[in-house]
Amino acid sequence: DGIRNVNKFLQMEGGNGDGYCLRGQLNGKLKEYDSAIADYDKAESLKTSGDFNLFRGIAYIEKADVANTSKDLANALKNLANAIKDLTISIAVHPDSEESYLNRGIAYQRMTDYISMSDNHPDYIKLGFADLDKAQKLDSEDINVYSSRGEFHLFFARKNPKIRVSEASLAAADYQEVLRLAKSLR
Repeated sequence: DGIRNVNKFLQMEGGNGDGYCLRGQLNGKLKEYDSAIADYDKAESLKTSGDFNLFRGIAYIEKADVANTSKDLANALKNLANAIKDLTISIAVHPDSEESYLNRGIAYQRMTDYISMSDNHPDYIKLGFADLDKAQKLDSEDINVYSSRGEFHLFFARKNPKIRVSEASLAAADYQEVLRLAKSLR
């Protein structure tokens, strides 16, 4: 029903970029990532004031996960590069957007995860942690920040035996915050 209503709205107000952003979000929830990205592209062409770069970046991350699941690593990496590009623009326009830093940190984490450690680019690790730390500073109550950062610490601990204990303890601290925040939501 939601998409049908937005489609009707866009038939009447075809030049409304916010409508395309809304339809893109709905398409994303339906896992129709190509349609979502096309809607964000249209919103961009209409000079929409909304943060279509954030939403398109998230769609590219989701699309990368689908590509990785189907063993299409080249496409997954291309989608993550597009996500990082869009989220970097979102941060430039909205420097206090915790959600943009969080999602770019996730994109860097996925980039690190999808590339074998022998080919790994340490900058992705450093940039991912920097973005997740910035997201935490912008919103210290966002459970997703701690969960994502904890997951990144655990991934890094599994791949690097020399620093396993220190990374695991950092992951444990983040997961303690997840538990604390989850209790406060009850």
